[in-house]
Amino acid sequence: MPNVSQISTVLRLAFSCKRRLSNGLHFVARSYSTSDPPKQPSGPLTNYSKLVEQGRLQHDPYQEKVVSAFENLFGRLEHFEKQMEDYHVRLAEWEKKREEERRKLMVEEAEKKEDDGMWASVNKQGQKLLGRWVLGRRQMNVEPGVGKWVSYLNRERKLDSIVGSRPAVPPAPKGLYIYGNARLC
Repeated sequence: MPNVSQISTVLRLAFSCKRRLSNGLHFVARSYSTSDPPKQPSGPLTNYSKLVEQGRLQHDPYQEKVVSAFENLFGRLEHFEKQMEDYHVRLAEWEKKREEERRKLMVEEAEKKEDDGMWASVNKQGQKLLGRWVLGRRQMNVEPGVGKWVSYLNRERKLDSIVGSRPAVPPAPKGLYIYGNARLC
């Protein structure tokens, strides 16, 4: 049998009124209460205490200890949830700032490359030709794309120094391990 608080909660949440319209359709109007219920601590320990007071459970210090551990875990999880929300906000800001700085660096690199442009490639070809002709050096086999990786890594280091490191993830709360024999009443 539901108790009075459960019934009042249902009544407070929604009250429906059903009317039949002239065209045979039903009209349902639902009104919701805007007032908040009085705040009462409703954690596992409070619920356990209520059940003991009502006589539905017998007081057991071991069960009370387990319920207290659940209450502590519940509090830590609520705190962790708030920390994670804050972390995601900071992470989004960090990613946005990092992307803006990355674009600035890419534009600066492109402008520098454009300025050096033709003369840099002419000088490079001239040095290769001179080195082969005068010194008899062979061209070194450099793996293609290595310069791109080096510039990428240098750019990432520069971004880390400008923007800072990625925000740290808050440590997750430790869980709860319950063991022992189950006692049935």
